[in-house]
Amino acid sequence: MFKKLSAFIVVIISLLSFSLFATHAFADTFAVSNLTFDHTAGTFSFDYSGYTGGDTANESVAIHADDESWGYNAESNHPCTGTTSGHCSGSFTKNSGTFSCSGTIYVQIYGFNAGGYIVSGLTNPDPSCSNPTPTPTPTATPTPTPSTFAVSNLTFDHTAGTFSFDYSGYTGGNTSTESVAIHADDESWGYNAEGNQPCTGSTTGHCSGSFTKNSGTFSCSGTIYVQIYGFNAGGYIVSGLTNPDPSCTNHAPQVGTVTVSPNPVQINTSVTASANFTDADSGDTHTATANWGDNTSATSCTITEPNGATPGSASCPRPSGYPTANVYSVTITVSDGTASGTSPVEYASVYNPTQQGIFTAGHRYSNPATANPSTSGNVTFGLSYKYQGTMPTGVREFSLDFHAASIHFNATTVSSLVVSNGFATLTGTGTGTINGVSATYNFLVTGVDGGGIRIQITDPSNNSNVIYDTQPNAAVTATPTTSVTGNVIVHN
Repeated sequence: MFKKLSAFIVVIISLLSFSLFATHAFADTFAVSNLTFDHTAGTFSFDYSGYTGGDTANESVAIHADDESWGYNAESNHPCTGTTSGHCSGSFTKNSGTFSCSGTIYVQIYGFNAGGYIVSGLTNPDPSCSNPTPTPTPTATPTPTPSTFAVSNLTFDHTAGTFSFDYSGYTGGNTSTESVAIHADDESWGYNAEGNQPCTGSTTGHCSGSFTKNSGTFSCSGTIYVQIYGFNAGGYIVSGLTNPDPSCTNHAPQVGTVTVSPNPVQINTSVTASANFTDADSGDTHTATANWGDNTSATSCTITEPNGATPGSASCPRPSGYPTANVYSVTITVSDGTASGTSPVEYASVYNPTQQGIFTAGHRYSNPATANPSTSGNVTFGLSYKYQGTMPTGVREFSLDFHAASIHFNATTVSSLVVSNGFATLTGTGTGTINGVSATYNFLVTGVDGGGIRIQITDPSNNSNVIYDTQPNAAVTATPTTSVTGNVIVHN
């Protein structure tokens, strides 16, 4: 599974749990005897002893020129038997360069060991070289520690079998004929792009393309390394990288708008908050909680998991309801165990009809410079509501006239009146004429006893687009800030 690693002819032994980096020992030596090698027939044979790499049954063999000008490799055909001592023979599965009798050669048994196990400086026994001299057993040449470089903009998709990255600080020269590997740092899996020349550049450049082979079972656990390699022993390596594979990136659930039902709701009455959600990670399972906005603990929700294009849902009941009248901020949070997403705020209007609440306000105010629209001018308005039995009733229906901005509105229906601690919240629908166009709109009016007022008009036919608001982007529960020439009366 590894790369062409050295400037020597080598035998490589596959140790599946090795790591490629500076924590590993240099290549060990062993003794080679009875070496035969025929580059024309593509065969080899030798005995070995003093080998410390363990069982060689799954290892590969290389016979190369010591200057790496040519080489022959026997990979994946299990040419060796034995442990400390044994025998290797068979046929080569690939070769590179043009064979020559000049110079010495190396024999390598290799696998995951950085540099493998090497015997170099051997006399070439190929028949075409007519050299009957017995093969010596020299001291092994240690493998250099792989050089590092910088990797940026790394993408890697093991499913699609593609990769891309930029590099800098590379000292190996022109990369146009080199190969690329992306492996787990513990070598439990790996992907290699060999023979398709995926890189361009020298000191700085870019590599991208498709893998030509892979091994092991891909996993998101642990870190990975990127390697540019050719005949350089150990190649050029950047390790300890975060795995950017799409399957390893956890996405937070996306939670939609909350629905509170019923809303408005009477105190001490069961209420349920619900919302749909999606998750880009189809295999995730989820939990959810509802925050009810009244300083009580969040409550758990019932989850229906997403199914294909159908979103998941969270249903969050509160059987005992709210004990006190007010307007409460409600959110739902969905978690996949690693990341979570929270819905936009929805408001629960909780009323107490037995309090006989009263909300009366009028007469006019100057349109705030921060309002939407910010047109200068006086705005006249009036409203007067109170509870009769369990229903809010308009003694004077809410109306507004803002001539400078061509906005005129009259309420027709009240949805809720919530009065609590001198703060009133009134919602409903009505008809309005905006720039000469009549339509049905929703309204919100909030007021503080003896203080300011806020008025908002929205278009339910256009995603609740704001038509008019004295406090744009403020929460429903925000304190009203527009001063009134007249009065604001709120009684519980």
